[in-house]
This record gives sequence, structure tokens and C-alpha cells, in this order.
Amino acid sequence: SSSGVTVSPESVAREARRDLALGAEGPVPDILQRLESGAGVNVVLARLPEGGPAGAYTQERGVPFILVNASEPVVRQRFTLAHEFGHHRLGHGDVLDQTILWGAVDPKESAANRFAAEFLLPVAGVDLWLASSAAPALTLETLVRLANAFGVSCETALWRAKAARRVSTAAAGQLKRRLDAREHHGVRARLGLSEIVDTLSCAGGMAVRVPERMTANVLAALRHGIITEAQAARRLRLSSGGLRDELERRHRDEREE
Repeated sequence: SSSGVTVSPESVAREARRDLALGAEGPVPDILQRLESGAGVNVVLARLPEGGPAGAYTQERGVPFILVNASEPVVRQRFTLAHEFGHHRLGHGDVLDQTILWGAVDPKESAANRFAAEFLLPVAGVDLWLASSAAPALTLETLVRLANAFGVSCETALWRAKAARRVSTAAAGQLKRRLDAREHHGVRARLGLSEIVDTLSCAGGMAVRVPERMTANVLAALRHGIITEAQAARRLRLSSGGLRDELERRHRDEREE
């Protein structure tokens, strides 16, 4: 910053949580919806082919856009979205992320990872959750429960527990080996934990999801007879059936409100 004091990515993440009224410890409910409605960021989801980039961040005429590869697992998409939001909040400019890796050495990438980790699973949140779960030690099952509660991967949850000094280096190494051996797969189902339902998990079947603001504008134009249903469907990358489903869903939401 201008005063010569370096601001950590973690403190920028905590500031972003405050700006979005997320509190200091809890999970981020529906990160995509929260970023679009609260942070003015437009999110595009696209099912990219094998080897496509994980995500990207850019600004067009001062409007921030984030692209997330929807072919990846939902927990990875959430982290990618938080990582790209980190690039936005940290003022990194345009970024194309081919992959997003924990051990990133590039300073911007490392900073965006640290931002995303603290944004999605704050150290204070790890402390509070572990204290309330009454788990004496961080077992594989506890790790799965922690990851599930915050909608992150088990690997992210493990690094956060380590950052919170809630697991020794030796125990963390042991858990990491078990994660590498995929021992955590199926544990969530066995524990009867249900996955978080949010805009990201619900958008799974769409080839492309355009930002909410753009969708609203297109549907308003359709409603006022400025464009045809075929044009609306084409702009929103939906089939005619998909467009009707979207209109029906919005109609239902309006009735419920």
C-alpha cells in the first residue's frame, strides 16, 4: 500500500468478507451469487474441454469478469472463483490461470491462493468449528466434515487446519498421504453428509452460464418484445427448452418472494 506497509492477502480476504457481510468465521453461502450481487463481479461458467484453463480474471470497461471452468469438480470451482476474486481484490490486473496449484511460486498466484483460502475457510472459522465439533484430534473423518461444512476440498481444509496450528506437521503429513491415496473418497457418503447446494452445484448441466446481470437484461429485452425467444436463447447459450425452464424458474421465485 502507499504507506509502505505490506498488506497480507489474508487481511485483504478478511476485509472482503466484511464488505460482503459474511462474518469472520462461517462458510461463504453461495459464493457465486454473493460475488455477483454483493461485489459487482460478473461470473461466466463454461464447460471447457480437457486441458482448458481453470479460470481467468479480466476487466472490460471497468467491469470485472471471472471465468471458471465448469468441467472441474464443484469444490475446485469454488476455490477457482475465490482465487480469481483474489486477483480482483489484490489489484493484479488480467490473469489467465491454466492451473491453480497449492505450491504456486509465482507471487501473484501464491497471494491469490492465500486470499482464497482465508476467504473460504478463515483460520478463525477453523478454530471455532473444531472447538464446537468437540473432536480431540484431526482425524480423516473430522477433516472430511470440516471440508464439507465449508465447501472446500479436503486438501484445502488440511492446509487451513495447519495454518490454524490445529494439527502437527507430522500428523498433517500423515493425513496428506491418506488424501493422496484417495482414502477420503466415499467417507462423506459413509458419514451421511449432504453436499452444499448452491448456484455452482446447480449449474452443472449447463455448457455455459452467463452472468446474472446479462441474463436479466436479455430476459427484460425479451419481455418487452425487443428480441425474440430464439435470439434470447442464443444470447444466453440455452436451448429453447432451457430458456423456458429459466423463465419458469424466475416466475416461481418471484411468486415465492
